[in-house]
Amino acid sequence: MSVFNTAISIDGLFDSIRLSRLHIWPFNLTPNQMSIYNDGKTTGVLSGGADDLQISNSLFFNLNSAVNLFQGSSGTTFANISNTDFDNYGGLVVSAGIISKYKQPVIERA
Repeated sequence: MSVFNTAISIDGLFDSIRLSRLHIWPFNLTPNQMSIYNDGKTTGVLSGGADDLQISNSLFFNLNSAVNLFQGSSGTTFANISNTDFDNYGGLVVSAGIISKYKQPVIERA
């Protein structure tokens, strides 16, 4: 997926939300589209109020903010990110809420 503003916007949800295999990057854009994409406003996931946001097995590339949690109309977001890669351009923005990032443990078999 490629966006010019916000790819996924969440606010006021009380159910679990699972985003898996989400890839957001500037793939196959024209030069004019690329200038809009790089204007410093692109956001992958914007979440104001969600009880349980799970992001896994995903890729966020060349975004102003990959995941942005803020004080929404119904509160804040509790989020967990696993097995997800970010580049060094954008990142995680948390002005309200809780976010954790971890790798799943490797299970060794005898």
